[in-house]
Amino acid sequence: MANILAARFVMICIIVVLYVRNTLTNVSFAPMKVTVVGAGAVGASCAEYIAIKNFAAEVCLIDIKEGFAEGKAMDLMQCASLNGFDTKITGATNDYSKTAGSDVAVITSGIPRKPGMTREELIGINAGIVKTVATSILAHLSKCHYYRCK
Repeated sequence: MANILAARFVMICIIVVLYVRNTLTNVSFAPMKVTVVGAGAVGASCAEYIAIKNFAAEVCLIDIKEGFAEGKAMDLMQCASLNGFDTKITGATNDYSKTAGSDVAVITSGIPRKPGMTREELIGINAGIVKTVATSILAHLSKCHYYRCK
């Protein structure tokens, strides 16, 4: 069930990226940079799908866990020739300066619901995470559109 939900979230993120690219920017085939904040299952799948479909020239993965986004980016880049894409995928740990020049930011970061946790508690924690991430993104980007997909 969790994999099905993750796949749905990835598809929502991709639809948003395509919408922004084709509707709001009016440059359908120009090189684009996408930032994905959160390199877990949803974020990594989102970055991989963006690369495989050649939606962007560059994808930047950001995560709070030390070395995690860099490792995911290296994993994805190592299978680039197998999957037939030339999108550059980079990773960074809490270094939002790497997102400079991004056209779209997709926020997939957050915590999962734990046993005994109410939905109100979950949304309270995740709202704080999204606020922190959005503030960090906006400090480095001027033309970016960002969405919360989770």
